[in-house]
Amino acid sequence: MQITYIALAVATFISVLAIDRRARHRLLPVDAFSVVTPVGLGLWVLLLITVANDPFPVYGPLFLQTLKGLDPLAAGYLVAMEAMSWTIVAAIVASLPARWLPFWIVAGPFAMGLGLLGISAMTESGPIWLLLFPIFLAGGGIGACYSFIAQIILGHARPGDGDSAASSLATVQLVGLATGAALAGLIANVTGFSAGLSTETAAAAVSWVPGAFILSTTIAALAGVALARHLRTVQAAG
Repeated sequence: MQITYIALAVATFISVLAIDRRARHRLLPVDAFSVVTPVGLGLWVLLLITVANDPFPVYGPLFLQTLKGLDPLAAGYLVAMEAMSWTIVAAIVASLPARWLPFWIVAGPFAMGLGLLGISAMTESGPIWLLLFPIFLAGGGIGACYSFIAQIILGHARPGDGDSAASSLATVQLVGLATGAALAGLIANVTGFSAGLSTETAAAAVSWVPGAFILSTTIAALAGVALARHLRTVQAAG
């Protein structure tokens, strides 16, 4: 049933895109999710990294309390480190010159993928302190590229698409977060949580819930590579 709902949500999203492209006042840029324009590729990266941002914040506290014996407050602080690392890294890269942009739009999703891999591998059997680095990578990865992706989307919007490009940032981010939460719930249920929360079911689910989203960050990194190449081509032509 959950798969049916997710398929319905995807079909609805595609229909909304088609309707929005024909609308007089669009919510998204006309080339939203194109694979040949900076705006379209940028929105793909934004969608995919926000999809991958959800599994640990949603299920991390349960995993840490059940498998590591942490109390709710300690588990919450550890999970909050992902958001903190997003902020710290975003503040650091914001001062970097524009020539770093192609690097970070690829490195950010890649770092997120490494972080999710580390979380899925270490949450059950590794020591708590070893989780700090992958958690930092998972949040820092999105912090490293988010502002650059937003800059590309806003800076390469077609004439007349400035407002829709600006509104698309929040819209696509919300869609990505909702999709990530739904997929995380589906994966958790399929891999064990449907039988109820226990040490055994948490151990069965802990690798899959973060690990499955490495696919999303990998595709985002590939889209980032295509975007970086496109930007270099445009700069060379100019």
